[in-house]
Amino acid sequence: MIPQGFTDDSFDKFIDADGVAIPKDQVVRTTKDAYGMSITLVTSPTVLKESRLQFNCDKLNGAPLENEGGAGSANAHWEYLYFQVRHMSRHTG
Repeated sequence: MIPQGFTDDSFDKFIDADGVAIPKDQVVRTTKDAYGMSITLVTSPTVLKESRLQFNCDKLNGAPLENEGGAGSANAHWEYLYFQVRHMSRHTG
């Protein structure tokens, strides 16, 4: 299942392949990008693995969430710059 969006309290509901809850601090974290901008990354083991495969980069630290917009967009969807699929990212128009 692909999440259609995120809320702050959805990050503590991630589970591993055995159905065991993954602690929130292992699912999402906020950091700075190369330009000093604050970004939020989904860092769960599965998202990290799939993101590294998708972008062919084993040093990737997670999948970024949208960092612009209001409460309906910021940290609620995948970053459109990288995930330009309508059902996975913020879309206007």
